[in-house]
Amino acid sequence: MTSMNDADRVVGTYLADVEVALGSLPASRRRDILDEIASHLADALAADGNDVLIVRNVIEQLGAPEDIAAAAGVTCAEGSRNRLDPWVPWLVLFGGLVVAIGWIVGIAILWSSTTWKVRDKVIATLVLPGGLLPLVLLLYRHTAGSCITRGGPGIHTTTSCVTSGVIHPAALAVGLFVITLTLPVATFLHLERIRRAGTPPKTTSPELLK
Repeated sequence: MTSMNDADRVVGTYLADVEVALGSLPASRRRDILDEIASHLADALAADGNDVLIVRNVIEQLGAPEDIAAAAGVTCAEGSRNRLDPWVPWLVLFGGLVVAIGWIVGIAILWSSTTWKVRDKVIATLVLPGGLLPLVLLLYRHTAGSCITRGGPGIHTTTSCVTSGVIHPAALAVGLFVITLTLPVATFLHLERIRRAGTPPKTTSPELLK
């Protein structure tokens, strides 16, 4: 059975997200809306029990934080920023290959969007920064080198090659390869899954925003 702490945590996260979405409103107006939503959630929980599934159902009926903000009259360029969301997972994965600028742009768009939670943004930023760039650098260090051919007419021709960079033991090299490949790909899939899971705007109860 789900504990009360779980329900409280979900409510707290939702109210925090709503407060961020209402950021441009005056503090008194913002507080009135948050108090009304908190009261509505408390009434629902008191009637149906402190179950996290009940909380999520009530939150779904209330609507996403950005929808509540829009219904409250918040005007911002969030809609246009969110139209860039489809680029974010790809820039986070491949952007580092463009002198790392693409990755930085992707992270900037990610943090300005309301599609992902702060936790998701931190994961994308700190889990192997640069996307696939570390993998490319790792492969380059193992393959970069030069070859010199010596010989001539009547002389045995020899070719010697020198590989630059650090040569790791095979097991370590394989481990590094797996890490630098799977972490960026896993981050990409995580961001893309959340983006695709986004639902159309829901109608917010008008009485909450009077």
